[in-house]
Amino acid sequence: MTNGYKKDKKANHLSTAIRTLRYNRNMRQSAIAKALGISVAAYSHYECGIRIPDIKTLLKLSYLHNININHLVFLACMDIADDKVISSEDIYDIFAAGFTLPEDELELLMNYRRSSERFRNDILLFSQAAYECSI
Repeated sequence: MTNGYKKDKKANHLSTAIRTLRYNRNMRQSAIAKALGISVAAYSHYECGIRIPDIKTLLKLSYLHNININHLVFLACMDIADDKVISSEDIYDIFAAGFTLPEDELELLMNYRRSSERFRNDILLFSQAAYECSI
C-alpha cells in the first residue's frame, strides 16, 4: 500500500463495515460523500477497498454513523495488517495495551459471559454480597 491506495481492488474489513453502515441507513454513496465533503469516486474507493480513509474521514464517518471511532480505526489497522505491514496479532496487542485483565478477573468475566441470564443475576448478587462483607 502506498499513499492510502491498496495494490489490488478487494473488499476488506473497513470497506465491508462502511458499506454495511450505509446500507443499513438506506443511503446512497452520493449522500455519504456529500456529508463527508469528498467526491463520490473517493467514497466508492473506500467501499471497494481500493483506498483506506484518512483519520479525518474516519472521524466524519464515525460521527455520521454514530459509532465509536475506535471500531473504524481498528478495522483500518486490520486491513493494513492484511497487507503484511504488521501482523494482526500485533494489532490486537496494540489495541489491548493497557486494557488487559489479570487472569483471575478474566476468568470471572468469561464465566459471567457464558452463564445464562438467571445465573448472571446470581453472580452479581453474590459478588455484591462478597464485596460488602469485605469492607
